[in-house]
Amino acid sequence: GHANDEALSEAYSGMEAKAEIVRRAKGDAEDARKKWDKLKQACDQLQSQLEQAEKAYTEVSREKEQAEAAVKKSEQKYDDLLDGKTLDEIEEELSCAKDEKARCQVLKTYEEARHALVEGEACPLCGSVHHPYAENLPHKEDEIQQKIVVLTKRIKAIKAAQTAMDKAKDARNLIEKQYVARESDLKNNRSNRAQFETRIQEANETVREKEGDLALRRQQFLDEADQYMACNQDTDEAKVLACLRERVQLYKARANDKQKLEHALSEAKNKEESTLATWNAKKEAMDNANREYQKTALDEKAKRALREQQYGTEKPEVLRKR
Repeated sequence: GHANDEALSEAYSGMEAKAEIVRRAKGDAEDARKKWDKLKQACDQLQSQLEQAEKAYTEVSREKEQAEAAVKKSEQKYDDLLDGKTLDEIEEELSCAKDEKARCQVLKTYEEARHALVEGEACPLCGSVHHPYAENLPHKEDEIQQKIVVLTKRIKAIKAAQTAMDKAKDARNLIEKQYVARESDLKNNRSNRAQFETRIQEANETVREKEGDLALRRQQFLDEADQYMACNQDTDEAKVLACLRERVQLYKARANDKQKLEHALSEAKNKEESTLATWNAKKEAMDNANREYQKTALDEKAKRALREQQYGTEKPEVLRKR
């Protein structure tokens, strides 16, 4: 009724203020949600980076193990080839074999003289009476040559193994540097992810707080709005406020129409009173004129009767001329 409309009109400004509070709470909740979404996206990106870092760390760890195994294998091969000796010792052994081969070749030039030596008789070359090589040379040249070939191949294999071992160690050192870098990246990514998870939890708490505040203020707004109108289950404060505004405008229009009607009635009443007053005045004038006329007529009748008494029924000459 009118009482509710008037109460609504008076409370509308307060409702607008409360709607503004709801809008601000809604904006705060939306801002908190947007912040959470951004943090979630950033955290997802960090998760992707973390997974890549873990993958890279796993790969470099496997490569490091393989490099370690390659170094151990090359060291084992190198040690096997050395067989408890040093490279210098084996190279010295090869040098001795070559020297021995050279002596054998020299002895071959004295093959005929060697067979002519007689034990107890002086050698024509050195003068010795003992001739240990008179019958047989201590080593055959082909055996010495075979030893030289074996030692040469062994030394070549040792040097190749040493080169391979150095390369394996260089590769391992490079992998170790990459391993350290990947391990550092992984630690940093895990730390960043943990920090973002903490920030996301805080942002999530803020979202729950802001959305809870929004729900409370919106419900308070709707409860108060329900005092003046049925919200029809509408929880949009803008729509409810628009409906309230429409009610206020309707009330104002109705009040304006009422004011116009009252004004028109007042004018009609004034006009009626004016017309009645004019009519009464005219009636009074007419009554006065009638009374005056009647009085004049009576006076004229009395005069006529007096004349008739004085002069008879025949009009005097002067009256006939009239």
